[in-house]
Amino acid sequence: MLRWWWNGSKNLQPNGQSQPRCSNFTEIERAVREARSRGRRDTDFMKLHASYSDLEHCAHNKCRGCRVVRQALLLSQITREEVERLEKRDGPVYVRLLGGDSSAESISHQQPTLQVRLGVSHESAILGNQSSDRQGDGADDCEGNDCQACSNDGGEDWDAEASRMHVIYGNAVFTLCACSSTSSRDRLLWDRKAWAYRVVPFYFEGQWLVNYDMSLNEVRATAPLSKRAWTLQEERLSPRLVYYCGQRVYWSCLEKQHTETAARSAAKHNLGSRPFEREDGFKKMSEAQIFINYSFAVERVRLHQDWKDLVDAYCPRAWTKPTDRLPAISGLAALYLSTYITQDNKILQQEYLAGLWRDTFAEDLAWSVRTGADPCNALAEIAPSWSWASLPAMTHVSMKEDFKQSNDFELLEASEERMRGRLRQVMNCDSENVDWSEITTGRGGKNKYDLSKNIARHVHARNKYNGQIVIYEPNKQPIEGKLDYLLPLNANINSDSREIHVAAGMEWDLYGLQIGQKTMLLVQFSRRREPGTDSNTRSDTWVTVFRRVGICRNVREAFFEGAELVDLELE
Repeated sequence: MLRWWWNGSKNLQPNGQSQPRCSNFTEIERAVREARSRGRRDTDFMKLHASYSDLEHCAHNKCRGCRVVRQALLLSQITREEVERLEKRDGPVYVRLLGGDSSAESISHQQPTLQVRLGVSHESAILGNQSSDRQGDGADDCEGNDCQACSNDGGEDWDAEASRMHVIYGNAVFTLCACSSTSSRDRLLWDRKAWAYRVVPFYFEGQWLVNYDMSLNEVRATAPLSKRAWTLQEERLSPRLVYYCGQRVYWSCLEKQHTETAARSAAKHNLGSRPFEREDGFKKMSEAQIFINYSFAVERVRLHQDWKDLVDAYCPRAWTKPTDRLPAISGLAALYLSTYITQDNKILQQEYLAGLWRDTFAEDLAWSVRTGADPCNALAEIAPSWSWASLPAMTHVSMKEDFKQSNDFELLEASEERMRGRLRQVMNCDSENVDWSEITTGRGGKNKYDLSKNIARHVHARNKYNGQIVIYEPNKQPIEGKLDYLLPLNANINSDSREIHVAAGMEWDLYGLQIGQKTMLLVQFSRRREPGTDSNTRSDTWVTVFRRVGICRNVREAFFEGAELVDLELE
């Protein structure tokens, strides 16, 4: 079993006081601050470390303070005069994006670049783009919004740096979001022709054509930037944001949200006195600074509700590297975890578990997909089946559903996978599989169930297009569920996808694990070989494990009456 996704001492670092520091750090920090306050380019770090290489070596040896100082020193080398000199160059300036195309390193004319003029090696100084490929967003796919020096120290150091994004963005003067750019090659500044003409309503062939302002939430939800995974935490961790669109600028901070100019057509049509109005479908969307606001105020209940909003917004996004699934929100997780740190620097009854939290584990388990995902694209090697992080990229999920925890369910202490709860088989062995159209009628976008033909029979049906499942027992309320995975029509079944999705005709093997008063997980059991675990013969043994395959809501309260309370392993 893979264990690396769990919170460990070397990964999630929510509190700077608990991070390793060398003995010289305090003096180095004071020197750098003094240099900045006086506008000096150089510092006296040479007195504290014998050379820059010693400082760099200390940074590589896990001294977080020296790593920050090193990055600050790199940035401090860039002056206004040097930027102006670059702008006047006739030849192009080449900058290697963070983790970008490695083939670019072989270009011979890349040497007279910013890295060389900084006096550091090509490998050690990287100009980071918010949406670069190393951050899982593809340098050619999305425009970035920040520029910072980062170290290229390998995977382990990168994971540690990723968990510190709340420090980097939280201390930024502001974060610039390029909302009209679809790639790193797109321009940021555009001719603002939209304001060259007066905006008035226009009646044409029986319809009114009206110009409406886009709300800030609508800009955030529809901009190309919102489709990339790493940009979510960069936005939510920033106390001040400038959303730069092609024709307008928006501002957002803890105090207010403001639009540069308003052009709403408030005119009234001739047929009545009511002004033109349009329903804003994004009013319920969480504001960008809500998360950091709740974390600063240590409002844990509200913070957890906004965490669920973050997951809903994060899962449909895209990234290049599947291994970035959890690191891309580790800065948000670190800030969340910081609200549970006591004065003696201990974490109070909380643990980060592959995108879920121990303190609210049952509620966090109750996520569901909008449409069953392709099991062939599942990220089973990234996270366990019960975590939303195991879903394929660009999967729409919902976590913000009503939930009341069951008193019988608990995540066992000192365990990441063992749980205790009521478990029972979901359907009767005599249940008959019927066609979905036989028991459902679609009205108003919702399914209505007509069970009059099967009133005295055990039946079940599946929607082959979205993964819905209905289970009916005579004279009882039907159970509605949603399967996490749905094999595409005419797709080939491989061994991996067979383990995590419910194959047609295998519905009788489904079990229900009660996690809430009206909520249960749909799970399947399998056998796992444990090599050499027999205490007597040292031979292999087989253990029973369960995997999550779906969820049911609004389960009747009597469904688990008499069900056995068991300890089980959910992987």
